[in-house]
Amino acid sequence: MTALHSQLFLLAFAGYLLSSLFYSITTLMGAQGTSKWAFRLGLIGWVAHTAAILLRWVDSGFIPVSNMYESLSFFAWAIVAGALWLDWKKKHSAVAWLTMITGVVMIGLASLMPSTIKPLAPALQSVWLKLHVTFAFLGDAAFAIAFVAGLLYLMKRYLPFAWAKRLPELESLDKLGYRYICLGLPIYTIGALIFGAIWAYYAWGSYWSWDPKETWALITFLIYALYLHLRLKKGMKGTVSAWFAVLGFIMVIFTYFGVNFLLTGLHSYA
Repeated sequence: MTALHSQLFLLAFAGYLLSSLFYSITTLMGAQGTSKWAFRLGLIGWVAHTAAILLRWVDSGFIPVSNMYESLSFFAWAIVAGALWLDWKKKHSAVAWLTMITGVVMIGLASLMPSTIKPLAPALQSVWLKLHVTFAFLGDAAFAIAFVAGLLYLMKRYLPFAWAKRLPELESLDKLGYRYICLGLPIYTIGALIFGAIWAYYAWGSYWSWDPKETWALITFLIYALYLHLRLKKGMKGTVSAWFAVLGFIMVIFTYFGVNFLLTGLHSYA
């Protein structure tokens, strides 16, 4: 990692952390004036993060999503982009609060991973790396926002704290989670499953090998597909819908961390 990249990455981390702090003050204490600073600090961090990703791309010669450090960094970048969009365009500062905190967790985890630039493994030297990983994580970022909406729904419904009453209305949170699952599922399906299967064929000679990563990616897809089926055909809403959004994102996290650290397979290089 170059010195400039390290500085930009640190600036991004600091911007996100301070932004989440100001969003916390806005949401928990009702101090609306701090929401502008939360957005500005988050935006500064995101711009620095964008520059860090682009710089690493130039330094390495390939899109930086090939290992744990790079993919977590990209995941955090996409999640924070969603948080800033929700605040700027939709005025959902409470949703931006937990979304930003999720981004902080991801970039914090990225900072703990080895960041040395290494040559790509032969299986990764493909255009499908860009398509498979970036689309999969963009879908995951949409799922992260749906997860936040579901979590806030449960908080507003069950927590007896005064600040919980200031959260968006239950119906608004329910619709927000639904919209982002509708957005995330096709993107995730194209990236994780379709592009992944095509890449697997060129890399390993088979579209599907029941590799642990493939299997858990399919389980994740099925959970969100079941959510949409129950929503559209059975009219599922409210608490059950919120729990589905939370469970789905837990599967996203396990597919990434659990499979990488606990199980071995064709994706072990990740």
